[in-house]
Amino acid sequence: MRISAVLSTFLLVQLLFAQGSFAQQPNPFVPQAPLADGAKKRSAPINAERAVRVIYGSSAWNKDPKAIDSASVILREGATDKLVQVFLEETEPDSAVFSGIYSVRWENVAKLAPEFYVAPPELLGKNSEVKELRSLIINKKISRKPFIFRRSGKQQIVEIYDTSEQAKLAYKAFAAERAALDLSNRKIISDSTVDASQLAETAARRKANAQALQERIRLEQIEVQQRATRLMAFSKLPDSARLSRKQQATQLAKEALAAYKVADYKTAGDKLGKALELDPENTDFYFQYGVTLYKLEETNRAVVFLNLVAETPQNSEERAYYIGLAYLKLEDYPNALINFSVAAKSKHPDIGPSAEFYRGMILVDQKKFDEALVSFQTVLDTSKDPKLDEKAEEMIERIQSLRQFEKEKAKRWSATALIGEMYDSNVLGINDTLTTGGATDLVGYRSIVAGGVKYRPVYDSKKEFAITVDALHIYTVDDNFKQKASLRAADPTLLTATAPYTIKSVVFGRGNKLDIKPGYEAIMSSQENNSQKIILHSGFLNFDDMMIL
Repeated sequence: MRISAVLSTFLLVQLLFAQGSFAQQPNPFVPQAPLADGAKKRSAPINAERAVRVIYGSSAWNKDPKAIDSASVILREGATDKLVQVFLEETEPDSAVFSGIYSVRWENVAKLAPEFYVAPPELLGKNSEVKELRSLIINKKISRKPFIFRRSGKQQIVEIYDTSEQAKLAYKAFAAERAALDLSNRKIISDSTVDASQLAETAARRKANAQALQERIRLEQIEVQQRATRLMAFSKLPDSARLSRKQQATQLAKEALAAYKVADYKTAGDKLGKALELDPENTDFYFQYGVTLYKLEETNRAVVFLNLVAETPQNSEERAYYIGLAYLKLEDYPNALINFSVAAKSKHPDIGPSAEFYRGMILVDQKKFDEALVSFQTVLDTSKDPKLDEKAEEMIERIQSLRQFEKEKAKRWSATALIGEMYDSNVLGINDTLTTGGATDLVGYRSIVAGGVKYRPVYDSKKEFAITVDALHIYTVDDNFKQKASLRAADPTLLTATAPYTIKSVVFGRGNKLDIKPGYEAIMSSQENNSQKIILHSGFLNFDDMMIL
């Protein structure tokens, strides 16, 4: 079963729970009982005069995997106690995600105080489903569903969940996506081409992580519903039927393991999927199915099924290792690091060192070099794999180089110097009128002396500003190493001062670097009485733009 991300771009996210209150209330993530008679009902930031899209995931509503199913939820407007039936349709066949739009004219209501209700399983499919659900709502015998409210452009969207924890995670996902969008649109300053590229990568990674989390929340919501339905049906079977199904599931799991060992992950996944349907009580099937989904590169679903496995002292480290691998493939490095830190404690000769290595890699990405060094040293101390040891040694050397780079970045002052010699068989000179130039037909040795000073008061991953002063002077003598006025007249001095300012941003998802360099330049030369004076000076403003492809 697959679902697609739905309407992920947003401008505002407001978390609302079953009691219809805002996130800043005390203990907002704890499910609440229905309001008592006379209790104050709070309004939500929903414009009552505009349409609202409602989204909910339900495995029970997904009756035909090849068709688009339909269902409905009940909206109760808290301020007026009016009930509205909102019809929903499946977003695509077999997605189990349902969406619908309602537009109701609410008189004398500026902002809605909505409450959403979903029929319990025992009412689904009954002709009197809606009537009985209305009765349950009016008599306060059914709890409201937690939901979040957000806006995408001009559209108002309500996403309904089964638990406050799901709503809490969804809120975090949408907030994370908004932060990623803000990052990708931010105008940032730095002269580093690499930093510009990393900015685009970071923004894209955060957005992808947020969208993957949104999808996982729906996947988990649907899978939890399916699991509950299977367990209920399984518990009602006679003992003999349950035993028979357990035996069938065990045989399928053995066949799946054989297929897994020869890398036939598709067959292994199909058999394990049937096994957990036959015996929903065996959580080992969920673990094995999650690992197989990871091998099938259905990474997001793998995280869902591995997280559905209850953590025990026996499976804690191995479970964390595979969850870490899945998060790593999703490039969700914070969650990968949490799980690899657990798995690294394993005494298993492969899992422990491997988890520690991946942990070190993520720490390098986060520029936590001291902690990363400890991880790679631990790999060298515990690993029995020569290739892994070799990679750990390479990473230790790389960390030393990265540390040196960070040290250089921290320097505010820098200076350059250049000394050079050349032989010129035709030194060019300029006559006193400054109107013509020609070859002097003189030979000589020319010394070039150049230097510069740079002060960089601001430098980080977001911005840089510097002031630079550079000078260059050429000194010429004849082929007998003696001074000659005709040669000295051709010796220039060049002075340059600049204040470079580099702006870095993300344009069309790619790193972009814009350099703005205002400056002043002067050329001095010996023209009268062998004394140098400024013969040319000017201010300038240069622009350079680079798109990192």
